[in-house]
This record gives sequence, C-alpha cells and structure tokens, in this order.
Amino acid sequence: HGDGPHPYPRVRQPAACGRCHDAAGENTLRSYRSSPAAAAGRRCSDCHALTEGRFSHDFRGPTRNGFLEGVATLRAFLRTDPEAPVVVVRIHHRAGHALPGGTTGRAVWLRLQGLDRAGNRLWEEVRRFGWEHRTDGRWLDRTLPPGVPVLLELPVVTGSALHTLRLQLIYRFRPGPLDAEDSAAVILDGMDIEWPR
Repeated sequence: HGDGPHPYPRVRQPAACGRCHDAAGENTLRSYRSSPAAAAGRRCSDCHALTEGRFSHDFRGPTRNGFLEGVATLRAFLRTDPEAPVVVVRIHHRAGHALPGGTTGRAVWLRLQGLDRAGNRLWEEVRRFGWEHRTDGRWLDRTLPPGVPVLLELPVVTGSALHTLRLQLIYRFRPGPLDAEDSAAVILDGMDIEWPR
C-alpha cells in the first residue's frame, strides 16, 4: 500500500489480501467471495490498483481522491403515519465487498437531521455501519453487505418548526463518534425531503 513501487512479486488474489483483511473484526475477503464482483471474476486489483484508469501499484483504495465517488446511493421516502412518521431509507453500494472494508476503524454513518426553515438543526438520528468491538472482546459485523440493498426505518420527531429532513451517508476513516474530527471523511450521498404542511 502506498505511492511507491510495490516491493513484492505478483500475489494470488484474493487469498493474499485475506491475510490482513480477514483478521479479527474484518470480513473484506469473506464478503468479496459472495459478492457480484467475485461472480463476475473481478479481482481486488481490478478496482484497488487503478489510478486514472491505468493499473498501478498504488493500492490505497478509498484513501485515494475520488475513489469513493458514486460507490453508494441513498434513496428515501417519507411515510407519514400520524401515530409514528418514519423515513424509509434504502442504501445500496457497488463495492466488491462489504462496506466499509479494509480496517476495523472505518465506518459508514447514516445521518438524518430535522431542520427548521433557516436550516438550523432541531434533532438528529444516526446509524453506524462497520465492525463493533464489544466489551466481551467479540467483534460484531454491522457492515453493509455487497450486492444487497439495506432498508431502514428512521423515526421522525415532528413539531411546528420542522421544515426539512436531511439525509447523508458519510464514510469515515477514523474511529469514534460521528462528530469526532475526521478531515478525510467523505459524503457518499445525500438528499433533502421537505416536510409536508
């Protein structure tokens, strides 16, 4: 991984990648094996070693500028049940393995915010996708699976000031909560839904 020439001879893919990327709290190789990418015969380097459309030994993947562009889509609609309004969200991605992949510190966050007419946040609801290290020492896989859309329902906090529902899907490289500093974070997709009057 990195900018320089790769110091190793040709490796068997994906087996060589799995030594690191299927360690505890990882499932990159396991999820790849059941993905549409594997079924199509694509290898790790087919995506991760391309720079501006050409093969390179730069295997940085999502840390390379533009790599994550268009990798995931977010679609949502409002179900306005008077008792309990919700936003129904569909997340789909085209990565050749579970998202996020690579290392356990990475996460994809779904953020739903209720905004007033001026764009001020009234409330926020978040969901995190990635590996969770439990207090008992076990790892829990909460990644987004490859090739399968994920559907969620998020509650809406209503009120007279509510004007817009803003959804964002955010890829973070650093561990920690969503509001912790991560200068490399990327917004994968987003959309606004106007609250009906």
